[in-house]
Amino acid sequence: MSRTVKHYLFTLFSLGLSAFFFVASRSMPTSATLFPELMAGLIAVLSIAMAVNAYKESKLTEEIDSKEENKKVDVVRVTVFLGLIALYVWLIPQVGYFIMTPLFMVIAYLYLRALGFFKAVFISVIFSAFIYGLFVKFLNLPIPMGWLEQLLS
Repeated sequence: MSRTVKHYLFTLFSLGLSAFFFVASRSMPTSATLFPELMAGLIAVLSIAMAVNAYKESKLTEEIDSKEENKKVDVVRVTVFLGLIALYVWLIPQVGYFIMTPLFMVIAYLYLRALGFFKAVFISVIFSAFIYGLFVKFLNLPIPMGWLEQLLS
């Protein structure tokens, strides 16, 4: 399947999801419908923009599509990564969000060969600090603390 067709299919999926959110927001109280409707509209606009961009790119890069057709999916690599995600989700309640998330992010970045070690650590620490500030301090929402709860109490 060509890259352009994949973009078109994802556009249709996104538009369907957007329509679902829009219709589902109609069952909410009037004061609560603004944000979901705005998000549904934003998703729809961005989906259409993605389709337009894919169409423009397809005119420029038709030979790239034929090269991508020959790429094979590394099933073992995908399975290992899905296992890492499952392990991360399973360990969050026991170990805690603020230990598991930076650890998972660093491992994921390194496993996917997306970043070097120091950049991965830096990004995961900054992200975790942002989440802590937003959810724990600003919104006062509980986050699974795991081992940190015993240390902080």
